[in-house]
Amino acid sequence: MRLSSRARPYLALSLEDSIGECARLAGESTNLQDRFRQAALIVSKKSMVEFEKEGEGLMQRLEEARRASFTPPEWCFRSAQAKVQAGHYDFDVDLSEANSQSASSVLVSPGLTSQPQ
Repeated sequence: MRLSSRARPYLALSLEDSIGECARLAGESTNLQDRFRQAALIVSKKSMVEFEKEGEGLMQRLEEARRASFTPPEWCFRSAQAKVQAGHYDFDVDLSEANSQSASSVLVSPGLTSQPQ
């Protein structure tokens, strides 16, 4: 993978070597976000033993993902921040679904619900 001329000053930081790990952790983060949402909306209605078992497994995965600390260069942060502010990413589903849990629908995936037949 070839980095743009803008990123070349960061070659000494092995940024290019870290891109794969960043992609893996981004995927794990998204997966964990969905799994915690499912645990809150579905598994929390099961027994406390089942809920704690699911929660403990998720927390272990979260702690493992957080161990890999990577600080991107400032230009990467600013670029990502601009995308978030422009509305490319919307996490409101987490807040709205948690606040309006209804018995008539079950969250399947971010923004998608399954209505009972």
